[in-house]
Amino acid sequence: DEIVRFEGKNGQYSKAGEFIYDRPFLWGSKRTGPDLHREGGRNPDSWHFKHMYNPRITSAGSIMPRFPWLITNKLDKTQMVDKMKLMKNYFDVPYTKAEIDSANQWANNQAAGIVKRIYSEATDVKEQIEKDRAAKGATFVPLEQREIVAMIAYLQRLGTDIKTTQIQTASAE
Repeated sequence: DEIVRFEGKNGQYSKAGEFIYDRPFLWGSKRTGPDLHREGGRNPDSWHFKHMYNPRITSAGSIMPRFPWLITNKLDKTQMVDKMKLMKNYFDVPYTKAEIDSANQWANNQAAGIVKRIYSEATDVKEQIEKDRAAKGATFVPLEQREIVAMIAYLQRLGTDIKTTQIQTASAE
């Protein structure tokens, strides 16, 4: 039983209402693997960084593929504000004008916090990034501007809307 499988080990199973504003819809008819919708806050930012680079560093025997390009690719935020406006206007996502206007600054602040935590949790990562900075000079992309930081922000957000330990459901009576 899927509900028991996911609820027992990782807390509550995912509820469809949590994803009302997700585009594209991520719910399919088959659930394979762990329910990542409760991932937010379960592991530190440095764990996610290392796990995306090489899952076997953090999870021995993992069959998850590596995502090393997330570590090196620069994040393209040029369309972020336009996408937020589209989501608000066409899909009724409740973004405020202030949220849209400050989106880039908010994302930059969030990225700075994530990188600060990664560096404090994993000095080996900080040392490698500093070596990369020295080697690449002007072409170096700061960690705050890389795709991995956006991915970590996304993963740390998953499942954080559910704060209660028990969900009330309608009675069949």
